[in-house]
Amino acid sequence: MESSLSTQGGRAPWVEAGLLAILVSLVLVIGGEVVRTSYHGYLHTAIGEAVRAEGWSPENPYHAGEALRYYTLYPWLGAWLGSWGMGAITAFALLNVLAALLFAPALDSLGRSLGLSWQARRLAFVFAVLGFNGLGWLGWIFDPPEQSTVPVFAFQSLTFAFESWGWDARLQAFLPKFLNVSSFALALAPTFWALAAAQRVLNGQAGRLGAWAVLLPAGLALAINPLAGGFAGVCLLVWVAPRLVTAPQSERIAWLGAGLGALALALPFL
Repeated sequence: MESSLSTQGGRAPWVEAGLLAILVSLVLVIGGEVVRTSYHGYLHTAIGEAVRAEGWSPENPYHAGEALRYYTLYPWLGAWLGSWGMGAITAFALLNVLAALLFAPALDSLGRSLGLSWQARRLAFVFAVLGFNGLGWLGWIFDPPEQSTVPVFAFQSLTFAFESWGWDARLQAFLPKFLNVSSFALALAPTFWALAAAQRVLNGQAGRLGAWAVLLPAGLALAINPLAGGFAGVCLLVWVAPRLVTAPQSERIAWLGAGLGALALALPFL
């Protein structure tokens, strides 16, 4: 039974996905506009509307005649979904719920590719959401959170940010990433899927489309968020490049083709 659970995701990651998506939804709904809106949200909305009006390289509002140097897929998604009548801010909230729903299955896929046990993968999910600050919840006992227009500030107590020995609030859990208007959360799932596929290639478990299964999710992650996609790219370079040095020419050609496909997917939005 254990070996079967170790090699197959089963229902557990989807239960985790549902719980996290429900939690994020409740915070976004009950918290109201004070949670859903932010400077960053309006920034992404403005960029998304500019993309819809001017194309994938809108003009920089501060430098007339120059293209805006920013990644555009995520802002466009929010503006496009918002144009259906819900508004961009609500659309970005729905994208965060989608990111929460995909996070657990993608993380579980990575854990399985690394050979983690069923129990270890469940702990990985808990630690990823709550962070590695296991006693951080004590901060809410001594310093209850205050209502804030920026959700991540409400979590500063968890990191004792105002104490001389506290740590940077930006280094805490992933959970606030699902509450802010940010492309990072949505990019995590394709990042994990790319790394999981790469590990399966190294384990000799990938099929004929192994290179594409690795690089297309990485390209999607890069298109959504350059930081997450760049991290995936660095990991893949360290993991896969040594293998390609001694690989048959047909395999190197396959990886080259998949790499060009990934760049073709990402570059229009960068």
